[in-house]
Amino acid sequence: MRRDETRQQLIVSNSRQASETLAGFLQQFAHAHGLDEETHHDLRLAMEEAFTNIVSYAYDTQDEHPVTIELTHSEQRLTVRFIDEGIAFNPLQDCINCMENNRHEHGGMGIHLIKSLTDEQEYKRIDDRNIFTLIKYYTQAKQRT
Repeated sequence: MRRDETRQQLIVSNSRQASETLAGFLQQFAHAHGLDEETHHDLRLAMEEAFTNIVSYAYDTQDEHPVTIELTHSEQRLTVRFIDEGIAFNPLQDCINCMENNRHEHGGMGIHLIKSLTDEQEYKRIDDRNIFTLIKYYTQAKQRT
């Protein structure tokens, strides 16, 4: 990790109830790093969509599984990384395949939302884990005097 980076991590279960915990985690991080309201809003929506997809589709069972969310802040850049051990699924490619084959019931629309709200997205499968990364560039909010 570079000296100018700040990283925080949250581990939650893959349940819809954890969405509130995730939103609070982002709220605290945004406040601590002076994110402007628009950036915070965009990230909240993108993170909610990505997390909902993990909750809904990553596992074949209803058992609880851990999902790790890492937030990394560096100068005018925020990186969000979702890590889960669910079924291998590249939302950047597999969702496009669903859309092209008119299989919308298997998803595809959310990735368009995520792409419109973030500047970069990346998927990797490492050691049987899905790693989905979102990057958002921003300017810091001006402090009120």
